Amino acid sequence: MLPDPVCRIVSPILTGSESCTRSGCICPAALRLLKCIQCRLWRAGATIMVRHSRSRPSTRRPPICRRQPWLIDMRNCMRRCTSTLDRTAVERDVVIMKRWFKLFETASRHLQAKERGLFVVVVGCMLIAAGCMAITPYILGVLTDRLLEGRASHDVLVLMAGAYLATVAMPRILQTVALHRQSSLRVHANRSLLSSYFNYLCEQPESFFTSRNSGELSQEVTQASNDLYVIIRNFSSSIISPIVQISIAIVILALNRDLIVAAAILIYAVLFLTNNAIQGRRLMQLRDGLMEAGRKSYATLSDSISNIAVARQYNGYDFLLSRYRAVLDEDRHAQGRYWAVSLQMQIINALLFVGFFGVSFGWLCTGWFTESAPLGVWCSSVRTR
Repeated sequence: MLPDPVCRIVSPILTGSESCTRSGCICPAALRLLKCIQCRLWRAGATIMVRHSRSRPSTRRPPICRRQPWLIDMRNCMRRCTSTLDRTAVERDVVIMKRWFKLFETASRHLQAKERGLFVVVVGCMLIAAGCMAITPYILGVLTDRLLEGRASHDVLVLMAGAYLATVAMPRILQTVALHRQSSLRVHANRSLLSSYFNYLCEQPESFFTSRNSGELSQEVTQASNDLYVIIRNFSSSIISPIVQISIAIVILALNRDLIVAAAILIYAVLFLTNNAIQGRRLMQLRDGLMEAGRKSYATLSDSISNIAVARQYNGYDFLLSRYRAVLDEDRHAQGRYWAVSLQMQIINALLFVGFFGVSFGWLCTGWFTESAPLGVWCSSVRTR
């Protein structure tokens, strides 16, 4: 939105004496035909900007307003009106972008075809790598049993050994490829998302920039860029990989008739997800406060540096330092609260893991000592855990 939106409709064709003024709206000689477009759209939350000259309406949009979705462009003496009024959707996207944990929801609507293709490649690489990592212990267990029993042919052993080496090497290769694709995706996604953010800034009124300095806006862009990379990395490595590995582990243990261990894995996964869901809600709220404190400290630092000359002239160094130290204290307290909850979540996850591993390891040891399970199956079950 421009500082003082003015709608002035000028037409040598229409005649009339009625006019309407509302928030700078001047519509002479157009009320009868257009029913005071600005007043009607004002109720819907839109703002009209029509470029004009003294003689006729403009036939092209202003360069800076070219991508503004609330712009109404009137051409050919108002015989044709093209409007795209989606200001509400833009403001909703901006609110979502400010809540960085929902950045993926916004990014999925702004990414281009190439960027979505890169995302699919990253997810595919992580899926295959997770599957290879989960099936590697099972192949090793079967290969160990065949070697100890001596009932496998030479070709079968070579084939299984090659499969084992392939499943060991593939995750490392695919993780390297995924890391490279993640870097490319970050660069391309930043270009699209920041373009939308810059367009959003161009639409803001002067009052928007009076309450925010360039340091705060720059920090918002930097945080969005960094968190986008974190979201992509965590989604591919911390969500996809565990789900695939746990699913394959449960299937392998069920095929080996280790139903108790498979049930233990399932219970562990449910408790793990429950703990992360509960603590994750708290972390999201604290994360928003942490990001806000970081932007505030960066904005204060930028403002202090830009006012060094004034502080030197009026001996205001103490004021600048005290103000910056105050926002740093707020930032430190916000970080402390965030990391305290994060540490609590990690401790609970560690206790769940130790309990599950103790139960499964003890059960598998009991089965091996009673000779109810082969050595290879026992080793693969422990490693599949």
